[in-house]
Amino acid sequence: MQQDAHEFLNYLLNTVADILQEERKQEKQNGRLPNGNIDSENNNSPDPTWVHEIFQGTLTNETRCLTCETISNKDEDFLDLSVDVEQNTSITHCLRGFSNTETLCSEYKYYCEECRSKQEAHK
Repeated sequence: MQQDAHEFLNYLLNTVADILQEERKQEKQNGRLPNGNIDSENNNSPDPTWVHEIFQGTLTNETRCLTCETISNKDEDFLDLSVDVEQNTSITHCLRGFSNTETLCSEYKYYCEECRSKQEAHK
């Protein structure tokens, strides 16, 4: 099985984060947190690890309905971004391309909660 450096880094980070979260889960089941405190929270969501603190970001997708002008935001957590890099261009140019506005139309129309139907939109 051949993997490139990007795939290996993703695999490594995800594996380390999974191991750390499993260790925390075991410690919580034993009634102790890593700092020795008794666990008083009953939270089922995974705690962020140092992997998340260092590598995780949040991407906000903003979509604006072209009919009613309503804007909706959706946050997505990520550990990496796929940015198209063209030869002889700057990182700034590549990041601008990543964040360009696209028009959702035809079969890709956006379902607007306000209009309660599929509408053209800018994303």
